[in-house]
Amino acid sequence: MTIRLPRLLDEGLREVCRLSPVRLSLTQRLMNRSTAELLLPPGSPETPLRALIELYDEHGSAGVFRVKEVSDTLGHLRKVTLEHSLCTLRDSMLPAQGFTDSVRGAIARILDCQELPLWTVGEVEAPEDLTIVFSTEYADLLRALEALVGMLPEGYALDFDQSVTPWLLHLRQLTDAPFCEGRLSRNLQSVRVDRRSNRLCTRVYPFGAEVDTGRVSLVPLTGRDYEQSEAAAALGVVSRTFENDKIFDAPTLQDVARLYLARHAAPEVTITVSAADLSAATGEAVDRFRPGRMCRLCLPEMGMTLLERIIAVHRPDVYGAPGQVQLTLANYLRQLSESAEVDELVRQVTTGKLLGGKMTEIVLKNRAYGALYSPVVHYFDIEDWAAVLDVHVHFSVDRNATMRSVRVDATYIDNEVWKTGSFSAMPYLQRNDLGQIARGQHKLLFYPYGSSADDECGVNSEITLTVITNTVT
Repeated sequence: MTIRLPRLLDEGLREVCRLSPVRLSLTQRLMNRSTAELLLPPGSPETPLRALIELYDEHGSAGVFRVKEVSDTLGHLRKVTLEHSLCTLRDSMLPAQGFTDSVRGAIARILDCQELPLWTVGEVEAPEDLTIVFSTEYADLLRALEALVGMLPEGYALDFDQSVTPWLLHLRQLTDAPFCEGRLSRNLQSVRVDRRSNRLCTRVYPFGAEVDTGRVSLVPLTGRDYEQSEAAAALGVVSRTFENDKIFDAPTLQDVARLYLARHAAPEVTITVSAADLSAATGEAVDRFRPGRMCRLCLPEMGMTLLERIIAVHRPDVYGAPGQVQLTLANYLRQLSESAEVDELVRQVTTGKLLGGKMTEIVLKNRAYGALYSPVVHYFDIEDWAAVLDVHVHFSVDRNATMRSVRVDATYIDNEVWKTGSFSAMPYLQRNDLGQIARGQHKLLFYPYGSSADDECGVNSEITLTVITNTVT
């Protein structure tokens, strides 16, 4: 079997020379960036930090990687540590901003901010009518891209085509259909199955934002303060709780709780396999192991058949032991902290509400005169929309006056919130018994103060409603 040698590339992605490693180890991952390590003999060409190198395995190109670390010892092998060239997106920044777009459009907006345009958007397998509402502080493009993927339902992953320039960045929807297979009698050498219950949960007590009566809970919706999985009948009641200040109503809280249980109502399973990838010899797709694919492990010797997703493929010695791989399979894709995971679930629930709808901005302007004891009132209506994303307020008062206080419906707003003349009214809107924003009329009240409490002062106000309207079929 002939495997091409690594190619050192210049800034124009042209080949500078071939490298002759003593060993190449390569780890391709589904959700995290792939990495590699080259061991080069003394006298090898220089491999500068941040240089690009295209790597190969028995299937052809394994992608373009960037040099992260170089360790030279006099008279000894040089160790070159590499990471996948998706890391080049870390070199450019996305300014603080917010926008609403399709998934393809959102990815394109991020990639448009590259200082050096190495990547462009490729195939996007998300629904075309899925609207993404994206906002960020200053963030590097890789971090912004990962945040965007995190907004999507579980089951999407990035993929790459670096045979063309600019390189194509694809978003793939992962399939649950079995694609490859392993048997101890054929292509498996060893199998280890680890089951963990440390994140197991069959009953969750979820709580949302702080409101006048405490935190948002499920009680108004279900009569109880927890959601329970059917798995409790077999595994017993394993209780956990979470809080999230971004959840303001009970139906959203229930949706997040159900997604949380779907992730945690079964023990985590991690399978580590030593195997031989025989596909280069057999030509059969079932013999090829790739991250993201579902793999059926037929293990009559252990009295089980397993079907899990490959999340990592490690080739310890691409040239010395071609086809030898170590696989990691798991029934989960993302390992996040508790708070980060709940934030991700909130984004997924919110994004799910936008499917099939159209984002619309409604701008309502008002100018009126009022005084400290006779406030200016700006009325606006909340209709039966699919979702209300934001109710943003901008206001100014005439030069001869100051603003003493602002109220949204029945709630006086802290001065620190409104003092810049711009704030979101979402947390303060009157809500129904389930915590949902009440339909119908709402109001902003402005209390200006002139030279005396009775002096009337002019107030300009603008309300921007960002909503998702139902698609008419």
